[in-house]
Amino acid sequence: MVGVSTAVGHLMLRLTDCVFMCKHDQLKTNNISERYSWINLYMTWNKAQQYCRVNYTDLVSIRNESENMEIMKKAQSNPFWIGLFNDPWKWSDGGQSKFKKWSNQEPNNWSLNEECVEIWPNGTWNDADCSLLVFPALQCQFVLYY
Repeated sequence: MVGVSTAVGHLMLRLTDCVFMCKHDQLKTNNISERYSWINLYMTWNKAQQYCRVNYTDLVSIRNESENMEIMKKAQSNPFWIGLFNDPWKWSDGGQSKFKKWSNQEPNNWSLNEECVEIWPNGTWNDADCSLLVFPALQCQFVLYY
């Protein structure tokens, strides 16, 4: 299933074949491959968060540039949801962090309903509609923290 939305002269496809990754906090390792697992499921930001809270802990919170880069390595150049939401922006796990890595001219609330945050392949952040899937990619990813 493919949903379509338009933005400023170009077409963005939002695909429903999406995956997300879970973080394994109990593993005390610096090896990112051992701390994250990929799960093949289709979900909006809210559904991904709900799934994570039932099965793990919460969507990932990013506290600094090092964590942002570490997660981007695992993402393999695909966009994905993070646990930052609403305005004023706060982390879904209740954690405190002033670190933000907004893309140029973001957040902009372009669709007037952009209350969730995705990371783009370049590692910068974009505010997006929570009910839509991450774009533009052949697969999108949700990152779960646990």
